[in-house]
Amino acid sequence: QLRWWNLADAQNAYMFELEVYTNVEITARQLTLATAVAPTPEAGKVSVYPESETYDENSELKLKAEENFGYDFVNWTNKRGEVVSSETEFVYVIKEDDVLTANFEKVDTHVLDIAVEGGANDYMISYSPAPTIVNDKQMYEKGTVVNVTATSNPILTFTHWDNGETNPALSVTMDVDRS
Repeated sequence: QLRWWNLADAQNAYMFELEVYTNVEITARQLTLATAVAPTPEAGKVSVYPESETYDENSELKLKAEENFGYDFVNWTNKRGEVVSSETEFVYVIKEDDVLTANFEKVDTHVLDIAVEGGANDYMISYSPAPTIVNDKQMYEKGTVVNVTATSNPILTFTHWDNGETNPALSVTMDVDRS
């Protein structure tokens, strides 16, 4: 670290070049950490900070798991299968060479298919939250509540949904494929 002392509020300090020559002897035991995603690499992704090939023993590492569509995060396990955290983000103190696995479980997904009629266009329908498009289909994870809103314009006026509902805002729970 470099630090300047006794600078007045109006003063600045600059450094343009710094060359340091030294011999470094690492005295801490060096350990490795590998990460994995289960049950399949498509379930999510993992990041480690700081990222390195080796770490000093007792280093604190920040791990983060991010689930992909169709999967929910479950927990982190070590190479012995022991649960080390149930949080997507946590700090791990490395004490031995280890493998940490972010475990996910598959969740059901469902299609929401909305057709517009009477000369209307697809852009006149909005979705919240937005769908995940898989093979040109609007997909949601099971249990997601989707707010679908039909908008009118000066030429076309929304009249009703095919279930008879006349409110342009409709809430749909994705527990089955819906059309």
